[in-house]
Amino acid sequence: LERREEALEVFEKAIRLHATFRAIGDATGYGASVAQAGKGATLTNLGRYEEALAAIDASISSGPDDPLKYANRAFVLERLGRAEEARLAAQVAEEIRRRT
Repeated sequence: LERREEALEVFEKAIRLHATFRAIGDATGYGASVAQAGKGATLTNLGRYEEALAAIDASISSGPDDPLKYANRAFVLERLGRAEEARLAAQVAEEIRRRT
């Protein structure tokens, strides 16, 4: 549990740093996407599903299509009891897998 909390702090710091670099025009959205995805995965492992969903959604909106992001979104939505949304996210993950 302690290591996961440490990981969460690292991802949050990376997100803040990335925002600073973006503000001065020295970064793309990819770094933020990766950091948000890691934060989402860590929060999922901690059972903090609402926060995880917010981070995963931020990752999806700031980076390239990645089936793992949508698969993680589906998992979290399922844990939150949002089965229909989970099914749709899983479909998107599969569609992206087929394209790549």
